[in-house]
Amino acid sequence: MNRKLPNILSVGPVSYVGGINVHMIRLGSLLDSAVVFDFIDDAPPQITKDSSRSIRKATSVPHVLRKIWQSDIVHIHSGNWLLRILLVLIARLLRAKVVVTLHSYRLSGVKKIVSDAVLRLANQVICVNPDIKAASGRVDALVKEAFIPPAEAERWSLPDEIDTFIERHRGSLLICANAYRLTRHEGKDLYGLDQCLAVARQAKKAGDNIVILFVVGTVMASDDLYFSAQKAIEDEGLDGFIRIYPKSLDFITLICRSDIVLRPTVTDGDALTIREALFLGKPVIASDVVTRPAGTVTYRSENTDDLYAVIRSVASALSSGEGLPDQPDACSMDQYKQFYLEVYRKCIS
Repeated sequence: MNRKLPNILSVGPVSYVGGINVHMIRLGSLLDSAVVFDFIDDAPPQITKDSSRSIRKATSVPHVLRKIWQSDIVHIHSGNWLLRILLVLIARLLRAKVVVTLHSYRLSGVKKIVSDAVLRLANQVICVNPDIKAASGRVDALVKEAFIPPAEAERWSLPDEIDTFIERHRGSLLICANAYRLTRHEGKDLYGLDQCLAVARQAKKAGDNIVILFVVGTVMASDDLYFSAQKAIEDEGLDGFIRIYPKSLDFITLICRSDIVLRPTVTDGDALTIREALFLGKPVIASDVVTRPAGTVTYRSENTDDLYAVIRSVASALSSGEGLPDQPDACSMDQYKQFYLEVYRKCIS
């Protein structure tokens, strides 16, 4: 190992299968020859794959502190506001430089006041969209989408049961959507599974050949959103129009085999799913809760009638060859690499 290379410790939900997890891994791979990259996991203990790297296990704390002490820069991706605060304070106390990427910033009251204050201690803050920058209070924050293009090597075959499902619905309009786990935000279904169920009901009533495959990366025994949705599918006979797959799979491959990618979230940061779909040339429909990347077709958030109308409109455009909104030119891998290297260089210098 070349000790002249800067040591970057990336902290975030390494074990969760989701956008932040993918971003962290791709960033480490992208910068592999330019920095020494290591990871600390802040996923819940029951999910963590390597307990020695878990920041949430008491027995791992000495190891984590040693990693921070040995690092030149601690790059924090944690979404948990309290963990993020503690990490910033500990890293600065141990004299490491701090970069924070805010993938979301849904805070208010005392939580926001304390978080805003602690964020001022970071050497650099990166926000994945302008709305998060405005909410963070860091006027010098950089805005950079949390997207690094997928490598061809990342594509794998799909599980046999999903292959069978896709083949069985050949000829239907296949829509895919995902969530790393199902959760609520202000009492609402954050990832819009309930909206997908509403679309399935409308498709069944209208007799439309529309089928939604909703992938949930992690399902726990307490996930009432998952179990209630499954019950609704069984009770209402919606299995020909929607399926929930309760495990992680290669979503890039699923995107390639789908007709439309859907992002029906009720709040959002910068969705990796959207950017991957656009990068792969697939039509994307998303809620209008935040400014979406150019090329995305939006609908009025939580308005399932509007969502259904937009789906039918996009389907019509696809079948007629009318075309969809122009997609922006994708950044090259080298542009992403130089952006992060410049951030790290400025911190160290």
